[in-house]
Amino acid sequence: EEKKGFTDRIDVVNKIADIAPIVDEARAKDLENKNIAIDDTGDLIDKDPTIDPDKKQDEKDGLKDLTPEELLAKAKESAKNIVNALPNLSQEEKDEFISKIDAAKTIPEVKAIVEDAKAADFKKKGITDAESVIEEDPTIPEDKKQEEKDKLKDYTEEQLLAKAKESAKNIINSLPNLSDEDKEALNAKVDEAATTSEVKAVVEEAKALDKAKKNAKDAIDKLTNLDDASKDKIKEDITNAPDEEAINKIVQDAKAEDKKIADAKQEAKDKINNLDNLTPDEKKTLTDKIDGIKGTPED
Repeated sequence: EEKKGFTDRIDVVNKIADIAPIVDEARAKDLENKNIAIDDTGDLIDKDPTIDPDKKQDEKDGLKDLTPEELLAKAKESAKNIVNALPNLSQEEKDEFISKIDAAKTIPEVKAIVEDAKAADFKKKGITDAESVIEEDPTIPEDKKQEEKDKLKDYTEEQLLAKAKESAKNIINSLPNLSDEDKEALNAKVDEAATTSEVKAVVEEAKALDKAKKNAKDAIDKLTNLDDASKDKIKEDITNAPDEEAINKIVQDAKAEDKKIADAKQEAKDKINNLDNLTPDEKKTLTDKIDGIKGTPED
């Protein structure tokens, strides 16, 4: 079309002198188009995962010596490599995009097809992420979850993100070992998330913190020398701890206090067992009483 535009203008000139400027303009446009084609092909080479990063500049430097047909072929080659590397598309979906690349007549068409493929891959990842948080959403009945997931394919990216955020907050709010402050902070992260992958990452962070707090509370329950009131207070501190580092310190301190009480009890039992004028039964009665004593960190 560009060639025809220039030749049509030549056809209607009245003077030979008017032809040269049109030819010069056509040559300038031809050079501009070639540079654009080189740049566009270079962009595709940069994104081609099959080319060694150390070799990409060499590949791009060689583009200036290629014909338009060779440039188009090079662009198509890298475009196909990019599409084949997309992690969320099925082979059938990839083949459909590759067929479009094969049929493309220009490098801009090839680039546009690659962008379409990347957008499809991104949306499919969004659907997968949204499905995973819906599956864990405790507010959705089990017999309704598949129905909710089936709707996702018709959602826009914005709707997918909104749906993922909704279910993510429901999951976070249901975690039993998190404090209100934990939930508020994590829900704020969900609100700030720009992609469904980020939303899913916040959910995993919340679950990891909940698990860490549960494990810590279980460890406190296994301590044998602290009284129930002390354990309840320590577990409350665990609930309110902001992160795993703080949780671990609380558990370590509790274990140290438990050991301190255990050592004091053992010392008392040793003294009793060393008394010469008590019978074995009397000693056992007293040491059993000591075994049954539960203390507090302040004792």
